[in-house]
Amino acid sequence: MITKIIKFLYRCLLSFSSTSLILIIYYIDKIDRCNWFPNLSIIIQITIFLAIPVFTTVLGIVLGKLLPSDEIRLMTKSIELANNSYLPSYLGYFFVAVSVSKSATLWVIYGILFVFTFLSMQQYFNPILMLFGYKYYNITTADNIRILVITTKQLRCGDDGLFYCSLKRINDHTFIDFERN
Repeated sequence: MITKIIKFLYRCLLSFSSTSLILIIYYIDKIDRCNWFPNLSIIIQITIFLAIPVFTTVLGIVLGKLLPSDEIRLMTKSIELANNSYLPSYLGYFFVAVSVSKSATLWVIYGILFVFTFLSMQQYFNPILMLFGYKYYNITTADNIRILVITTKQLRCGDDGLFYCSLKRINDHTFIDFERN
C-alpha cells in the first residue's frame, strides 16, 4: 500500500515537473505588467520562477532513487532515441502559455494537461532532465510493445536483448534509470 502511494506521489511530481514550464512561461510573460514580487528585481523573479521546474526535477531524481527497482529483461526489436520526437509537442506548451490572457483559463488548461500527462502512458517528457544528461528512448520489444526508457546511458540494440537491473517503473510503459554512466 505504501509503495502504491509513493508511486502515485512520484508520478504527480513527474507530471508537475514535466508540465510546470507552461505556468512559468505564462507568469514570466506577464511579469512586467503584474510584478508578482515588487521588492525583487525582474531578473531575480525570473530566476526564481525558472528554479521551480529545475528544483522539482532534481527532487524527482532524488526521490526516484527510493522507488523499488524492477529487474527487467527485454528482447528488443528496436531502440530509437526519442528526445526530438517529444520536443514539438512540448514547444506547443510555450505557445499556449504566451497566448492565454487570463490566469483562470491557464489554470484550467494546465489542469487538463496535468491530468492527461499523469494518465498517459508515455508523456513524462521533461526537457530539464536533458540538461542533467538524461535521454529518452522508445524501445519496441519483440512482442511489439513500445516502452519509454529515460536514462543517462547510450542504449543500443543487441542480439541478446537488453537487460537492466536498476530500472525504476513509473508505469507499465515508462521506466527510468538513475545509474550514471
